[in-house]
Amino acid sequence: MLLLGPSGVEILFALGRRRDAISDPIVGTLIDLARTRPGRRRPWMLASIPLLMARLIMIASRWGYWDLGPPPDPPTGDAVKRFVIETMVTVLAFAMLGVAGGCTNMGKSATGERLERMKASPNYGDGEFVNLVPTELLVPGTLWANVSDRLFGDEVRHPPWSIPVIPLRSAELNAPPSPNLRVVWMGHATTLVEMEGTRIMTDPVFSNVVSPVSWVGPARMHPTPVELEALPPIDLVVISHDHYDHLDMTTVQHLAARGTRFAVGLGIGAHLESWGVPVEQIHEMDWWDTIQLGPIRVVCTPARHYSGRGIFDSNETLWSSWTLIGASSRLYYSGDTGFSEHFAEIGRRYGPFDLSLVKIGAYAEYWPDIHMTPEEAVDAQIALGGGRMVPVHWATFNLQYAAWDEPILRAVADAQAKGVDIATPKIGEWVTPSGAKTAEAWWISPMQGDAQNAIQQAARPPVRTGPMGRIWSILRSVPKLSRPSKRPSDRSR
Repeated sequence: MLLLGPSGVEILFALGRRRDAISDPIVGTLIDLARTRPGRRRPWMLASIPLLMARLIMIASRWGYWDLGPPPDPPTGDAVKRFVIETMVTVLAFAMLGVAGGCTNMGKSATGERLERMKASPNYGDGEFVNLVPTELLVPGTLWANVSDRLFGDEVRHPPWSIPVIPLRSAELNAPPSPNLRVVWMGHATTLVEMEGTRIMTDPVFSNVVSPVSWVGPARMHPTPVELEALPPIDLVVISHDHYDHLDMTTVQHLAARGTRFAVGLGIGAHLESWGVPVEQIHEMDWWDTIQLGPIRVVCTPARHYSGRGIFDSNETLWSSWTLIGASSRLYYSGDTGFSEHFAEIGRRYGPFDLSLVKIGAYAEYWPDIHMTPEEAVDAQIALGGGRMVPVHWATFNLQYAAWDEPILRAVADAQAKGVDIATPKIGEWVTPSGAKTAEAWWISPMQGDAQNAIQQAARPPVRTGPMGRIWSILRSVPKLSRPSKRPSDRSR
């Protein structure tokens, strides 16, 4: 999972949640055991080693790397590719069962009164939170294609040059927060909002790697515009959901120690408490719940997504979007979400918004229900009631099966076609609802030139940069693998 990134989380969630996601009897049986014995994982993990070895032998035999039974034909390049994928996913799945046994960063599941409150939610049923509309985590039948694209995709997923970052000045940060609405994008889904003399952050993540452990996982592609220790006092943090690229233990602990309050979806408070956040600083909310933060009304609004920080806690916590309503301005933050009618409903209740922070990245054909495309993000902005759109959730971590700049290229083109006011700030650049719009195409390198040339560059033959790209480039150079066979292949039996 760690090497695969968040898409690997989605794959393994599918294995853990849906027994029919994979037909393999050994892996499926082990997952069933893990789900029914959450408190006794470590002892039987040792006993599962023979199952792992048996599974790998089955894979090797199937693809011609183990002399068991009548061997198949010599594997082709595609067979080699699938062999590598099956082996890697199997090993990672078993490894994650061990990681799930005791990593503090993974948080804690809700119990007691917190769990009872979750069960009373209209958005909770059959032991998990649910979306307002039917939602598939993965399109059925696309599991292996998903893994293949993640490992061997051709897209340029990392920028070939340094992403420009504008450092936030200490004098500006130490000044009283602005009474007028303004936002600075710090990368991915992390923003600092100032309105009504209050400072609020969305999904603050300052770690360099977003995963259960700090030594492997999707890594940051640019520095933050300010160090975590240099942040000014933050009045409130809103958390959209508990995935690692949105809920960062180190950042939460630092802010909590300085008195920051946290508005989170139901169940996420258990994570925060396990990390030492005082309960009086935690506001757990269901969809449409509100709290008052001085002059600002904070509303937990719906999203279409899923949650979980391990394999066996899928959808145990609530995912959300957030609405901030002040006396003179309104802001909306989408969180991670697929497109649905919830945007129009939020717009009817609380719109129009002066600024909307809308996610545009991490989409793929394999999970259209849980991550909307850039074009759908523009449609969401229209449904919310207009205002200025600020695209987020792109250019910081490699979480998608597309070129790193494809989300913004598509979002800008569609916004222009539909007459949507879209701002494209550099990381560290402030945005306001009115006045001069930050619209510089900073993602276009000097080598590319103008926007038209950038679009042409985006259509160029891609350079293979997936995590296993180099290995696969070597493997595909071998047209087929042959091995001595003691017995002739017999396909007639």
